[in-house]
Amino acid sequence: ILELNLYENPKAANMILESNCFTHYDKQKIAGICEKMGLLQVCLENYTDINDIKRIIVRSNIINPEYLVNYLGRLTPENCLICLHELLHLNPMQNLNICIEAAVRYAQRIPLPELVKLFETNGNFNGLYLFLNRIISQVNDPEVMYKYICAGVITNNFQEVQRVIKDYDTYDPKKVLDFFLEKKLVDPRPLIILCDKYDYIEQLAVYLYKNKLTRFLENYVFTLRPQSTPRII
Repeated sequence: ILELNLYENPKAANMILESNCFTHYDKQKIAGICEKMGLLQVCLENYTDINDIKRIIVRSNIINPEYLVNYLGRLTPENCLICLHELLHLNPMQNLNICIEAAVRYAQRIPLPELVKLFETNGNFNGLYLFLNRIISQVNDPEVMYKYICAGVITNNFQEVQRVIKDYDTYDPKKVLDFFLEKKLVDPRPLIILCDKYDYIEQLAVYLYKNKLTRFLENYVFTLRPQSTPRII
């Protein structure tokens, strides 16, 4: 019944399969026919091998995005991560929003460092920033917080970096300081907030002076922390 309908009336076959009235059939064979007919969502409902699934999901331009995100959640965490890597690697522009949404939804099931690695290994720091931005209030891992700060700097989201430095303590301040000094920030305000908060006054003075950012140094002394003037001098 399924095979005949797939060849003669694909819409009817699709309705039969979506109704789940049949459960005992050769799913691999039917999925193969569905793939030829372009019924990709039906393919995903019937394929079980990860290689078959990977081959289908990369055609994400003709699969409903919401369906795809929901489908990824039904896979094992390992297979879900494999699929996310495949999507982000093959077409980052088209698949970025799908990967971010799936990462946010399934962050409780998939280890957070693995999701961070998903975006890092594909060189997608914008995706990493957007993903962590949605869950940052739930993050207690100093390394993940550090990655968020780094991604914020790389993507020029300095206002958010300032907020995180000011409002959170779940990061290694020395590690963040070293990163700021190495990157030579276009906007030194996150560095100023960090150094003021953790008393890295000497490092701040040397950095701002050497990089000819004396107006920031003057502003710090006159308006933010006058009592640090002797140390700055």
